[in-house]
Amino acid sequence: MSLEVYEQARKIGLRCVKTRAAQGLDPYLPALEDDKLKILKTQELPVTAIPLDCVTGTRTRGRTNSFAADFMPLLDPASEFAGKWTRLYEAQLEEGIREPILCVEYLGHFYVQEGNKRVSVLKYLKAPEIMAKVTRLIPENDHSPEMETYFESLEAQKKTGASYLHFVTPGGWKRLDFVLGADDGPWSEKMREDVRSAWNRFSQIFLKLGGSQLQIPAGDAFLLFLEIYGLKDFDDIGNGELERQIRKVWADFSVWPEKPRAVVETDTEEDRKSLLSRLYGEPRAAFIYRRDPETSAWTRHHEQGRAYLNREMPEVDTRAWFEVNTPEQEMAAMEEAVKKGYDVIFTTSPEMLRSSIRFGAAHPEIKMFNCSLNTLTGHIRTYFGRRYESQFLSGLIAGILTVSGHIGYLADYPIYGSIASLNAFALGALMTNPEARVYLDWSTTKESAGHIPRDTDLVFIAGIDFDPNVITSREFGLYDLREGKFVKVTYDLEYWGQFYTKMMQRIRNRRWYEEHGEAGQSVNYWWGVSNGMIDLEMTKVVPEQTRRLIGIVRENLRHGLHPFRDELRDQEGQIRCRQGETLSPEQLMDMDWLLSNIIGSIPGLDDFTDEATGVIRTHGISRVKESA
Repeated sequence: MSLEVYEQARKIGLRCVKTRAAQGLDPYLPALEDDKLKILKTQELPVTAIPLDCVTGTRTRGRTNSFAADFMPLLDPASEFAGKWTRLYEAQLEEGIREPILCVEYLGHFYVQEGNKRVSVLKYLKAPEIMAKVTRLIPENDHSPEMETYFESLEAQKKTGASYLHFVTPGGWKRLDFVLGADDGPWSEKMREDVRSAWNRFSQIFLKLGGSQLQIPAGDAFLLFLEIYGLKDFDDIGNGELERQIRKVWADFSVWPEKPRAVVETDTEEDRKSLLSRLYGEPRAAFIYRRDPETSAWTRHHEQGRAYLNREMPEVDTRAWFEVNTPEQEMAAMEEAVKKGYDVIFTTSPEMLRSSIRFGAAHPEIKMFNCSLNTLTGHIRTYFGRRYESQFLSGLIAGILTVSGHIGYLADYPIYGSIASLNAFALGALMTNPEARVYLDWSTTKESAGHIPRDTDLVFIAGIDFDPNVITSREFGLYDLREGKFVKVTYDLEYWGQFYTKMMQRIRNRRWYEEHGEAGQSVNYWWGVSNGMIDLEMTKVVPEQTRRLIGIVRENLRHGLHPFRDELRDQEGQIRCRQGETLSPEQLMDMDWLLSNIIGSIPGLDDFTDEATGVIRTHGISRVKESA
């Protein structure tokens, strides 16, 4: 029996050799070449369990041809080598292989000095880890991305004790801390036990399902899984349910290291009622809010959108859930909506994103939407307004009205799309006033940057939740300061009802199933002036001739005018958009540079308040999220 197992393992190894040779790759075990390494020092580690998917090769070339690159054996079944391999296999089945292997660790990969056959047997059995006595080879830090990731891992392991975890993706340990709600201090004993237990269960099922055949390492897959499902419920579910959850996010694992493909929809088409809706019935929509309409203008505007949907499609049943403020409440509200028969769920705040992804992964039959931007997951779809278009119009007005040429801009979060809005405002001001300068500060940093000068005569305040019914409100919009007080000049209008109605029409007409349906694909609906979802309201402060100009530009925006076209330079003079070119939606979403007429900068993550940091870690542009 054991010899048959050896022959099966050998067949796997021979297949690996054939495949890699056809690809022009070395088919045998890699060996660590000492003469090519720049080792600063060595460190002896205590005997510990190491992940088998990180055991990459052998220490010397003496055994390389005995194993395929996947550690499966290659020598003849009648050889002494095969006999030793089968005896180790039997020992593992009877009592487990107890003697630790000897190996060296270099840049997170392990190379075996003694115990290659033990590694081979356990890899064949899809074991997640093996006991090892490790000598760490610490190289010089040349500050390459690979080195930075490695040294980040060394520091993280000191405070977590999680030497079994290895991330290839930069910033992995910071992402893990965020998921766990951990601070900068050492992990508690309970957290260490909980993470280790979760890892043991996850890694075993991951390998059982064929995770070793994917490009994503088990550690990065574990992190991605935790970002969707969290750690809290691990103890409450059995291995059967855990396996079902892992299967639901397998498409996310499969596309790694690429991010899931994102489709950004910026245009709309007419939807007419289909005969299919008579066959399948009308969809029912649940709306989930963090606050109530009386205290939150953001909620009030979305509720106005729901009311518009009810008027346009009275046959569609809708219901709202208010004051849903915690992840637990979010999950409970969504579960209640499904139990009551609602098959479409709109979570109306970017702060609900994580719960929405988790729920969407667990309930693929539900059509999930979250009001946020540029979320790369195929489990939900996201929607947001192209605010850069309305802020471009506000910038045109600011450039006309300013006397000093000094215009302030108080930004809130460097999240997806927000830098495009800032730059669009500055670009509009520059078009109507070549001398205009936009002075940038942030409302969510620990300290003000102090960039806005005293003679600033207009200021734009960026934000989401504001009250447009109070004309003197200092929330969101362009203000005139020339009379020594805040006088509102413009503010954005967002017509969410346009989006909600279009989506329900598509779902009713079965177009949901036709568009962008590939596994692992993300869909972002980013609508603006041309879709009737975004507009600009001007107060009496704006002169009549300026209103006429804005009306002309607004009409051109509806018919294809794009502010980010032709040559654009950043603060350092670097060309970011060339003559005749137009920046893509993807470039605008993750824009991380500032236009040449902006005075100020984009702070690092550590400069923001704790509350703001939580928002930025989830929705922030890549440059800021990775700056901590």
